Amino acid sequence: MNDLEACEAKFEHLTRVWRSEQRRGNMLSSRLSRMKDGPRELFQRYGKLLKGMRGVPQERSEDGKGLPHARWMCDESWGIDEASKLHRWLGYVQSILVSSGQFTLDEVREHSRGLDT
Repeated sequence: MNDLEACEAKFEHLTRVWRSEQRRGNMLSSRLSRMKDGPRELFQRYGKLLKGMRGVPQERSEDGKGLPHARWMCDESWGIDEASKLHRWLGYVQSILVSSGQFTLDEVREHSRGLDT
């Protein structure tokens, strides 16, 4: 099982637990809220970095690749309310930042530690 599959399995497990607890009246809303707040903080951080970079076009790239698209995703992330989608988007933005040499894989891994705890 790769990291993405493990993350998706963990999220699905938490979703099942949350639904079970909700039926009993004991919601896990604070934990699920933290699963959204962590990625949003990173989107904000990455968005500021990308907006401050010279030579990165302001408009979104149509091919869905590169730093302009990552900047657009950071801006658009605020409209997403589904935690699993936020985490997928965050992974994609981080992959763009790593492939463009802005961060190493170890650095973005460190950024993401503890997001859902």
